[in-house]
Amino acid sequence: MPPPTLILLPGLHGTADLFDGFLKVIPAEFPRRAISYPSDEYLSHDRLLEYIQEQTKEDKSLVLIAESFSGPLAVRFAAAHPDRVRAIVLCASFIRLPQPPWRRRLLAPLLFHLPILTAALRRYLVGPQAPRELVVRLRESLRQSRPSVLLARLRESFRADCTDALAHCRMPLLYLAGSEDRLIPSAVVDPIRAVRPDTIVVTIAGPHMLLQTQPAGCWREIHRFLRDNNTVR
Repeated sequence: MPPPTLILLPGLHGTADLFDGFLKVIPAEFPRRAISYPSDEYLSHDRLLEYIQEQTKEDKSLVLIAESFSGPLAVRFAAAHPDRVRAIVLCASFIRLPQPPWRRRLLAPLLFHLPILTAALRRYLVGPQAPRELVVRLRESLRQSRPSVLLARLRESFRADCTDALAHCRMPLLYLAGSEDRLIPSAVVDPIRAVRPDTIVVTIAGPHMLLQTQPAGCWREIHRFLRDNNTVR
């Protein structure tokens, strides 16, 4: 049986190009594809699910690797297509987010029109040791989407709750957490484990954007998880 196609779903930036480094560490025998979301138009989760369906309609067997924002999308897609999705990998993601009082500051439209500060990208996303090239590419990826689109995606993230969808997912589930993640609190794993106590949780030394900063370590854990669950050889 051929291996399933690895489908990579991006974070809030919505672009596939930031997966380049991770794709390079995956051996050639594994089919893979990274999906970008439309950058000039906001799509709700419902519409993004339709978009992902269209992008993957030829894939009969797949593994979803979802980064941050895309976690709820991966879970809902898997619940709707249990015959096609062999496994789910959530990377620094969530099924629902805490609702701290200061979230309103993040949802201020003006914030998304301000210059993107390198210090903020390093602190919250890629860490202080990230190469300058990655910081530049991340900034450019964020600039590809309209500020209104990024704001709408963030608002959607705070509204998302795919607890019920996860309860219908029976395929193996891996959660990758960054030990230095300053964006997604570690407590987001608790509701996942409450629904799926069999979830494999692995902490990797690194910041929020693990697939970009620790690609080899992430692939090692993903491959072990897939192999242990007889998803790949």
